[in-house]
Amino acid sequence: MDKCKCLLNNRHVSKLSAIFEENAARDDEVFQLAISDLSLNDDILQSEKITHSIKYIEPNNPFQAVQEGFLLLFRACLRQPKMS
Repeated sequence: MDKCKCLLNNRHVSKLSAIFEENAARDDEVFQLAISDLSLNDDILQSEKITHSIKYIEPNNPFQAVQEGFLLLFRACLRQPKMS
């Protein structure tokens, strides 16, 4: 999962990404419900908000899964602040 933080209205916003096979509708639904429940629960996340993105891949295509995972990590690294 890709995690990127920024500040919006004094709340940290974390973006989580997931990769699902096109035929994994139930996994997609559970992931979205979990993100929604966490974002709305101020007892758990008092100063953070979570958003998400989902990438769908062809079923039984491990090469595409690895490729998409690499791209998510690469994009996350580009968004990180540079170390001095």
